[in-house]
Amino acid sequence: MNSRKYLILHKDEWERIKRQRNCEETTNNNGDMQRLQELSQEWIKSWPDTTKGHIELLKKIEARKRKKDIEEIKKFALQKKKDCSLEAIQKARQVIFEDSCYGKQLISCLIQSKTLEEREAQLKFKKNLKEKAIIDEKEEYLKEKQRNRELEKKKMEKMRQKQMKDREIAEINKTMYENQNTKVIRDKELQKQTELEDMKLIKNFLEIETKCRIQNTIVKKKDSSKKLQLFQTLEWIKRIEENKYNDFVDKGIKRLEQKLNEDKLKEIQKQNVDNKKNCSIKSMEARDKTQKKTNYREETKNMSKVCHCDRQTLFCKPSKKNYNNALNFNKEESLQFLMPSKSLEDELEKREKEPFPWSGTKAAHEQFAKEASKILGECRFKPMARKVVDEYIKINGLNNNNLPIKNYL
Repeated sequence: MNSRKYLILHKDEWERIKRQRNCEETTNNNGDMQRLQELSQEWIKSWPDTTKGHIELLKKIEARKRKKDIEEIKKFALQKKKDCSLEAIQKARQVIFEDSCYGKQLISCLIQSKTLEEREAQLKFKKNLKEKAIIDEKEEYLKEKQRNRELEKKKMEKMRQKQMKDREIAEINKTMYENQNTKVIRDKELQKQTELEDMKLIKNFLEIETKCRIQNTIVKKKDSSKKLQLFQTLEWIKRIEENKYNDFVDKGIKRLEQKLNEDKLKEIQKQNVDNKKNCSIKSMEARDKTQKKTNYREETKNMSKVCHCDRQTLFCKPSKKNYNNALNFNKEESLQFLMPSKSLEDELEKREKEPFPWSGTKAAHEQFAKEASKILGECRFKPMARKVVDEYIKINGLNNNNLPIKNYL
């Protein structure tokens, strides 16, 4: 045999060739193996010792956490929606209440109480400022008093020192005065002579001045007499004019009084005439009434001959039998409309037991009570707000039990 005709193969290659020849059998075996491998891999995931098992556990834990988070987010979103809707409803109720007349009144009461509180606070602040100013003034007064005392002490010390110096100076001057006494006596004599001369000159000057003054007074008196005459004449003219004006006014007043007296007399005459007319009309009416009464009495006398009367009913004489039958009815058989009816009472009891129909008044009353209690709590001066609450309760027919309001007192 020729060596070139031989083919040398590896074991793996030979097996591969075999597998290709028997491909159908191998495909089935491979499918089973793959299925078994997948099962083994799934079982491995459930084992706690393997890495895949740890990974699978972590995935499950994360999925549970995610599920819980999603549920919590959904709950939070629903709660937020509810809260938003409740807030919107509350805001709408608040706006409606503020636009209503009672809401405006309560708000105005709150503003008034706040203004009064501010005013009271301002007054307290002013009072405190005044008290502080008084205290500061007192402190300043005490300080000034202490300063004055210190200054007086210093002055007293200075005075004492000055007195000591003055005494020393006086002693020195005394010695000098005794030395210069002779010179001083001479100077005094000379001074006396000069003073006597000066006195003479002054006397002459005064005599001349008095003469000049006397002449000036004489001239002034002459001028003043003329002025007095002019003043007297002017006053006389004024008096004449005033007398004329007063006479004119008196005449006018008398004329007006005469006119008023004439008007009063005319009015009195008119009233007398009207009174006479009214008296005549009243007398005529009284006569007519008396005549009517007499006629009525005569008519009733004539009717008594024809009819038979028993208090409030009239029956003719031929119908007297019917009258007797009407009087002799059975008193035990009472009429139906006088019988006590219980149907209305039964219906009323049923209506009271039945639940009341829905109406928005209950919510409105609750909103009013809530807002009123809030405003009364904020108010310090409450009489105006209480008035509004009392008016609301009175108009709607409520009580303190039906509509309890906090912070009322």
